[in-house]
Amino acid sequence: MEFHFGQQNKDIVVIYPVWQSCAQRSIQIPKWMNDKHKCHWFRQETANGGQDYLIVGLGQSDTVTYESLREAAGEAARVARGCEQTDVQVSFDFLEAVNLKREDAVSAFVEGWVLGAYQFQKYRKDKIEVTPYHIYFLLEETNAFKEAINLGMIRATSTNMTRDLCNTDPIDLNPDTFAETIRQHFGEKDLTVNIYNTDELRKLELNGLVAVGRGSQYSSYLAEITYCTDASKPHIVLIGKGMTYDCGGVSIKTGRNISDMRMDMGGAGAVFGAMDLVASKKLAVNVTALLPISENVVNDKAFLPGEVIRFGNGLHVQVGNTDAEGRLILADALYYSERLKPDVIVDIATLTGSIGAALGLKYAGVFGDDSITALMKKLGSENGDFIWPMPLIDEYESSLASDYADICNIGSDDLAGSITAALFLRKFVPKGIKWGHIDMAAPVQSPKTTGYHVRGASGYGVRLLADFIESYSKLEKGNE
Repeated sequence: MEFHFGQQNKDIVVIYPVWQSCAQRSIQIPKWMNDKHKCHWFRQETANGGQDYLIVGLGQSDTVTYESLREAAGEAARVARGCEQTDVQVSFDFLEAVNLKREDAVSAFVEGWVLGAYQFQKYRKDKIEVTPYHIYFLLEETNAFKEAINLGMIRATSTNMTRDLCNTDPIDLNPDTFAETIRQHFGEKDLTVNIYNTDELRKLELNGLVAVGRGSQYSSYLAEITYCTDASKPHIVLIGKGMTYDCGGVSIKTGRNISDMRMDMGGAGAVFGAMDLVASKKLAVNVTALLPISENVVNDKAFLPGEVIRFGNGLHVQVGNTDAEGRLILADALYYSERLKPDVIVDIATLTGSIGAALGLKYAGVFGDDSITALMKKLGSENGDFIWPMPLIDEYESSLASDYADICNIGSDDLAGSITAALFLRKFVPKGIKWGHIDMAAPVQSPKTTGYHVRGASGYGVRLLADFIESYSKLEKGNE
């Protein structure tokens, strides 16, 4: 898929985004074709022949945002396959009436188009060819527009990479292959990669990872990826939960279809994609990613409800439920992060079903320092990885009490599950370090295809984390 500039011959379809209540257009179309994010085929006959259009509704001109443009572009990318042409043209006449910067609008359109055209066909016998191959923008070719196209491509490519990881079945993407994928991918990008296996985890006192992975035929791992192009910038540590499959362990899940538990590594996938995006943009940042990777399955060695895990910080944790394993491996990564001397830590995980009950399928929840949660909310509203600040209510911590250990890994009731999970993690955050925790269990996947969202893994968090790194790194160190 390639993006170009310049008008082609009339035999090529023109993608024509339109806004409602538009007074002037180069073509006359019925008003019902203006509906937001709806696509309609239209042919305009002229004395010199005819021109085929794909009309894309944008809604009212004063409500068109970069996100709504991404959504419209994603929808158009899929509908355009119906023209069975290898080339299409895209009109940007709509820019005259909407309050968007031209270069940013081009970037958003490219991002939405590539995300909307995404298909995961690894396990399909009959594969659908991705067309059109060439998209011509009816704009003057400038360096600024070329850079905008490149930015949109980079953002979508990194996000689609995470979608691929999350969609892959847990036999192909197991802890061993995930660790090797990290080593190869980031090694080729000249990032520093260290990966610790189960034997090394024991020496590091990362006992949560060791315990959770005991039932698996694979080793557990902690992958450490370092990208530092400016040591004067605030040191940001990202932590992503990398549970390549979670059957619940001995506290086994009882759902009718739990195949989506292959996406329980969605937090690690988001961090993977964000690091790829940051490196591809060659940002001046100082960031380390920690990916605790394991598999929660059952055999005669699996960890048990009731056992006590001693963590490196001295806390003894009672395992109340083996299906609350994600917080155990995140706790290890939080403990390990202290030796990296971070200025800020952000962890992201498919942690609780409770967050979906609170916010639905479109939003993640973010807990932690107000400065972090506020910035996350702002960035998410702009880039489409929507997120909402959630409270850390100290009084709820009492529900994590254990009769015979320092703390239990689950609350004593069924209420506020996402909050008590965050309170559990907070106990392992290095003292004095700013921290944010993202629970993205709901938006890790898209339940249906619409806009630039394609059914299956969503790639949530890639753009959010990368934009957070870029924005936070612009703050003066010590004054974040």
